[in-house]
Order: sequence, then C-alpha cells, then structure tokens
Amino acid sequence: MNLIYNLWYFFERMNSVPFFKNMEKFKKIQERGLLNYIRKNKDTLFGKEHNFKGIKNIKDFKKYVPVREYKDFLKYIEKIKKGEHNILTSEKVLFLHPTGGTTGTKLIPYTKSLKREFLKGLSPWFYDVFKNFADIKKGKTYWVVTPAGKKIEKFKDLKIKVGFSEDNEYFGLKGKLLSFIHSVPFCVSKIEDIELFKYITSLFLVKEKNLTWISLWSPTFLEIIIDGIEKNIEIIKKSIYDGRIYIPFEKKGKTLDKIRFKKDRKRADEIDEIFKFDREERYKDLWKNLKFISMWMSAESYYPAQRIKKLFPDTFFQPKGLLMTEGIVTIPLFDVKSFIPAYYSHYFEFVLEKSKDILNLWELEEGEKYSVVITTGGGLYRYDTEDLVEVKGFYKGMPLLEFIGRKGNFSDLVGEKLSEDFAKECIEKALREVKISFKFLMIAPEEVDKKYLYILFIETGEDIQKIIKFSQRLEEYLETNFYYKNAIELGQLEKLKVFKVKDGIKTYTEECIERGQRMGEIKPLIFRKDRGWIKVFEGEFL
Repeated sequence: MNLIYNLWYFFERMNSVPFFKNMEKFKKIQERGLLNYIRKNKDTLFGKEHNFKGIKNIKDFKKYVPVREYKDFLKYIEKIKKGEHNILTSEKVLFLHPTGGTTGTKLIPYTKSLKREFLKGLSPWFYDVFKNFADIKKGKTYWVVTPAGKKIEKFKDLKIKVGFSEDNEYFGLKGKLLSFIHSVPFCVSKIEDIELFKYITSLFLVKEKNLTWISLWSPTFLEIIIDGIEKNIEIIKKSIYDGRIYIPFEKKGKTLDKIRFKKDRKRADEIDEIFKFDREERYKDLWKNLKFISMWMSAESYYPAQRIKKLFPDTFFQPKGLLMTEGIVTIPLFDVKSFIPAYYSHYFEFVLEKSKDILNLWELEEGEKYSVVITTGGGLYRYDTEDLVEVKGFYKGMPLLEFIGRKGNFSDLVGEKLSEDFAKECIEKALREVKISFKFLMIAPEEVDKKYLYILFIETGEDIQKIIKFSQRLEEYLETNFYYKNAIELGQLEKLKVFKVKDGIKTYTEECIERGQRMGEIKPLIFRKDRGWIKVFEGEFL
C-alpha cells in the first residue's frame, strides 16, 4: 500500500510543480491557453462559424464568440451524438458525460484535453492533501466521483459512448492505482438496483477497518449510507463473519458473483462491540483512522455537513472546490483560507453581478460577486456555468474565489439543480395531461423530519384523486432532470408531496412582506428556492 501511495504522491508532486511555480504568471498562462484552443480548433464547424482564424487575442475572442448557455450548444451536441467529427473540437470526442441542468439532462463532450485539464487542477490538490495529511497514506479510501449509484440513461440512436464505465476512469492511469486502495470495488458502481448499490457500498465500508480518507459530494449521501448501516447492521455483521454477501431484500438485475468478499471474523466481533455504543459515539470507533473527509459544506449542504461532523469529531473536514462535469473552477489548499482558481486548466471569464461587465481573472476585485464563464478543451466556448462566486482576497496576486450559490431562482439541496424555468415547464406539461384549476400553486424545497423534498403547495377545489394524479405526472416530469431523479433513487430526496393550502395568495403575500418585499413588487412564483413555507401555510398533506 505504501508503494502505491508513494507512486501517487510522486506523480502529483511532479504534475503540480507548474501550478505552484507559475501562480504569479497566471495572466500569461490564461492568455496562452485561450489562444491554444483557438489555434487547435480553427477548422472545426464551430471555429469556422465564429471566425477562429481571425482571432488573434482576447478582444477578438470576445467579439466573435458570445457568452452562451448549454441550449446554445445543442445543435453541435446533436451532431456529435450522431457520430460526426470536427464539430466543437478537432480532437475526437471520447464520450458524452451526463449531468443535470435546467432543461433536464445535459450531455457534455469529453476529450483527452478536457481530461488532462481536470487532472491539472486536481494534481495540486492531491499533492497538498498528501503533504498535510500524511497518515491517510497508511490506509484505504472511499471516493464518489460521479453521483453514487448513477446509471447511464438509455440514450437511443447514439453513435458515441455515454459516461464513464467506472469512477476510476476519471483519473486515467492514476485510477489504476486508486483501484488498489479503494475500500469499495469500483465494479459496485455498475449495480443498477439503487438499494442494492447502497447496501453493498455500506457492507464494504463497514468491513474496512483502516479507512483513512473519504471524498464525496453531498454530505446527505454519507448520511444515507450510515442510515443503511444502522438498518442492516446485523446482516452486515453476518456477511463479514461468514465471508458471504447476504442481501436483506429481494435484489434485481445481475448477480454479485464477480464481487469478491472475504470473511473477517475478528472485524465482525469488533463491529459487534462498537454497535453497543450510542449512534453518536460508534462511528468514530468504527473508523478510528479516518483522518480526512472532503465534501460540500456550504449553502444547502451546511446543516447536513454539521450533522456528519458530530459523528467524526476527530476528523478534518475540507470543503470541496467548485468542480462540475463541465470543468474545474477552484481547488482548496490547506494553508489558503479560500479557494484557488484552477488557472492552468481552462480559460475563465467572470460576469460582474451588479453591472454585467465581463472581466478576466486578473481584473476581479475583492468583495465583488461574479458568475463564472469557462472555455475548455472539451469544446465549451464561453459557457455560462450559472455558478456565483465572491472574491475573498488574493494569494500571490491571484483572486481567491468562494462559491456562494447559483444564479437566478435555482434550488440545489443535494445536487439536483432545479430551476424555476424547468419547474414551470414541468408544471405546464403536467397540466396539459391532467387539467386542474387552482387559485394558488407553488413548488418549494423543504426539510421535514430531517428529509429533503419538494412540496407542491396548491389551493384548489378539485377532488383529491385528481390532485394526486396531477402531482404524479408532475413528479415524472421533474425526474427528467438527471440529478433530481438520481437523488430520489438514492434517498437523498423524498418524492414530491402535495400540501393543500388555505388562502394561498393572501398568506403568500403577507409572508413576502414579512420577508422584506414591498407590496407592489410581489409576484406570485410557481417556484421558490427558499425553505420554510410549510410553517407559513395553513393546510394539510394529501
């Protein structure tokens, strides 16, 4: 195990040298990176349509290429889906990777260049973690790269692969090393039954005594795994004792024959003793060597993160940088108070919130808020990520960026990424199929009994069965959002529930005034990203 970690550490130290050495030259590196994109892709369909041959500098680039949303790339993505080449990049598109979006699932082109760009950003982070938390190299790890349990949708008539086969593919050659120190076999990610996936994951994690570090996205995922451990601990202990995987429910799909599972009777006896403690005490003993956890810890993830921290009081928690399927924006470093831009990875621009001026990385000012625009080796040019950051200071002349939320009326409890536009579209589709009249209708996120969900608040005279039928159709359309559906399947979100309200408009208006809005400025919204409305309206769940 030490040999594997030493090789990994050596790779990351070598790969991160340019990042740490050239921070003060970040402007030059950004400019050079952009012009390299232009030069390489001038003969592509996109390059020809946007006069790449005439682009000599950043000013030209901004002149010929407008800032755009994902929907503006759809015509190019459709060609890539049909197997056409030289569309956005001269490089071959290796596969399309799915991610959630305001209109449902987005497919992001992945090239060798884009994969290298991710690794250029991650290498300094890995090196920093290994340097400051040397003890994690003495044990095994658990990683969730793509949303855990996520299965690739059955896209029809595609001439190109969709998604990674396994999470370790994300890291290229280093993924091979990771497979030797990963506590849960990567083949577990191929399990199509979500409940079975969660159970097998929890089984391997409990069995691993020497778990030293974890990297995941939402803390609610770890909460769900821990809830599963609590529920199934007796059969988990029996599986570990006998060296056989016993399933506490009827499984679907393929068998588990290819998953090797050895007995460990000593560990089973240890688990038996540990689970005599209270829940708040047992997990720090279950994984005594757990030194480091990386996960979301801000915005909607703050409260579940605090609950996880109580279970592991001796573990260091590090917030994730801003990383998405489309690209990597920032990384955390141990000695830096905020987040460093991944300036070696992509070309970045920033839209100033208060004026909508579009600025470069070296033009940002402390205290200001910006939305992030990226250009990548995957062929997304001036792509509006809709992520908002605030400049928290500077490090070696480079602005430090902290993620503060999503642009617009957007809710993201556990990574599901629901927007007002998408919710409105879903409601309209459901209404076309189930015609109901209503005085008031609104969807809002909520936390009920420590469970996240979305609630349909509705005031209507329709009968209950018709309201339920409408809500079911609405839920089906909401689940066309890739990450929302995945969060439902994993148990991070409950399915949509209906709350029949009284005096909806009156109550809504009064509450908006209470929250600081002026009477004349209040517009009834069909989608709110703020919580707490369940305490505002009178009524009942159906």
